[in-house]
Amino acid sequence: MKLGRISAPLPPSTLFLANYQTQQFANPPAFSNYLPNATYATYGNTEIGDCTIAAAFNAIETLKASPAPIYPDTLAIETYSAVTGYSPADPITDRGAVVSTVLSCWSASGFPLSALNPAFSATVDKLDAFCHIDPQNVDLIKRAIYEFGGIYLGLMLPITVQYPGPWTLPPSATPLWGGHAVWAAAYDDQTLTCITWGEPKQMTWDFFKTYAEESWALFSKDHTSKIFSLDALRSDFSKL
Repeated sequence: MKLGRISAPLPPSTLFLANYQTQQFANPPAFSNYLPNATYATYGNTEIGDCTIAAAFNAIETLKASPAPIYPDTLAIETYSAVTGYSPADPITDRGAVVSTVLSCWSASGFPLSALNPAFSATVDKLDAFCHIDPQNVDLIKRAIYEFGGIYLGLMLPITVQYPGPWTLPPSATPLWGGHAVWAAAYDDQTLTCITWGEPKQMTWDFFKTYAEESWALFSKDHTSKIFSLDALRSDFSKL
């Protein structure tokens, strides 16, 4: 298993979902699940540090409710190369990526990015906009998953996640392993479920609040909302 998320401050231009809330909402539903009964690809993240790309590809396949991976691993690796300069022939170039950089590339050019597979150029998926959510605001995290189908997370993981089982809060002195990006698309009162390394993985809410450094709502042109002003968000995003 590899990681690959570079921890970095949010860009000054970052938009925040809370600023576009136009009306109060009741408590989020007790549970929501957009993860299909499906098989998932690792998109190379068991061998190289392309978690930021793997999370994006997992988002695409779950938002399309695909029962199987949409793209081959090679396309994820080529996209990682296009975004970061990674060369499979030179392992030292496998340095990971900053989430905001990946999301900006996804919005500007669409994924997958592939010079070797031009047949996919007509089927790229572009982000219409994206914005940040405070990871400590669990109600807003749940609302975003419920309304928009999932959230893109940047975590600073403890070393205990290398062991089997759900991710639970370890003792406070537990060493950190490193930065990781995942797509989360299900929750209940006790846990949040993401896809990582080719499989669903549950984490407790205490774990999430302790180790989440960033969380992003992603929008396609088809997303609508009665609670958030997505027109205003898209307008502001277009000016960045």
